[in-house]
Amino acid sequence: MGFLIAGLSAVFYSLSNVLMKKGMRHSATDNGMLITLCINICLLGSLLGISRWLAPVNGNTGDEMGLWLFLAAGFLTAFLGRMMLFNGIRKIGSSRAAGIKNSAPIFTVMFAIIILDETIIGVTWLGIGLIFLGLFVQGYMLFHNEGSKVDQFGFLISLGAALGFGIGQGVRKQALDYFPDPFAGAFLALWQH
Repeated sequence: MGFLIAGLSAVFYSLSNVLMKKGMRHSATDNGMLITLCINICLLGSLLGISRWLAPVNGNTGDEMGLWLFLAAGFLTAFLGRMMLFNGIRKIGSSRAAGIKNSAPIFTVMFAIIILDETIIGVTWLGIGLIFLGLFVQGYMLFHNEGSKVDQFGFLISLGAALGFGIGQGVRKQALDYFPDPFAGAFLALWQH
C-alpha cells in the first residue's frame, strides 16, 4: 500500500507542475500563488479539524519556539519556495524547474549536517554526489543553450526554490521537536503570509 501511495504522490506532484504551466498561459502575471494558498488553508484546516475530532488534544501540545519555527518553515516552503518554483516554471518550463527543485533534499541534508549536527553514513554520500552531478550537468546545459538569459535566470530561481524547500524541511523538523503536532504546525505556518 505504501508503494501505491508514494507512486500516486509522485504522479500528482508531477501533474501539478504541468497544470501550473498550462494555467500560466492564460495570465501574463498571475502564477497561482493566491489560489494555491487558499486551497492549502482549506485542506490543512480540514485535516486539522478531522485530526482534532478523531484524537482530541488535552493540554498544551507545544511551546512558542515550535510555533516560530513552524512559521519560519512555512515562509521558506509555502511562500518563498513555492513562489520561486512557480516563477521558475514560467521561465524555463515545468520539467526543468521541477527537476531542479527536486534537489531540495540535498539542501535539507546539508542543513541537517551543518545546523542539526546529524551524520550521514555510507552510500548516502554517493546519492548526494550523483544529485550534485545531475544539477551540474543540467545547469551546464541550460547556461550554454541559445537564449540563455531567460534560462539562466529561471535556473537560478528554481535553485532558490530548492534551497527554500530544502531548508524549510530542516526547520520543520526542528519545529516538531518543540511542537509535536504536524497538522497544527502546517496549518499555522500558512497564516504568516
